[in-house]
Amino acid sequence: PGTVSFGKIHELFGEDGRQTRELPLLTSYRSSPEITNIFTGLLPREKRIFTASVQRPGTAPVVMACESGDEYRRRMRLLVNAAAADEGLTAVICANRASLEKVRQILGDKAPRVIGRNQALPHGGVFLITLDLVKGLEFDGVILPDADRGTYPEDIMARHRLYTAVSRATKRLSILADGELTGL
Repeated sequence: PGTVSFGKIHELFGEDGRQTRELPLLTSYRSSPEITNIFTGLLPREKRIFTASVQRPGTAPVVMACESGDEYRRRMRLLVNAAAADEGLTAVICANRASLEKVRQILGDKAPRVIGRNQALPHGGVFLITLDLVKGLEFDGVILPDADRGTYPEDIMARHRLYTAVSRATKRLSILADGELTGL
């Protein structure tokens, strides 16, 4: 909230007699085509149809809406345990601190390390992190534990936040909701 739009930027520069040109970045060098398809689905249609990945095909993302809290907790544990056995680095990207604490409580003694501001990322394994710290980073795997309607309502800011979280994954992506998945 409170960020300036591209239209406003064009207007501001125009007031000084300057011209601007918008150059959309439509090629994903980071993510597999399967993951790219997920996050480009969050783009406006006119941008979505021109966006592509240059990576080799990979693993299909896992998207799960859990019907009960017990199922959610069980699946969360399974996803984190499976990620710990995978090669590379997997981030459990939580929408906010409350979500991170919920995941930590679910995982108990087996909860991975929490990465905070100004902390170095591990070289491998699984860790917990909040969404506000992941922009510009990439991970072999991403687990998104709170992809529900309450956390990501159908508005523009939630769309941008979800895009950021999903687009951090390069090879593996798991999206999990406690209840109904976000409509995004």
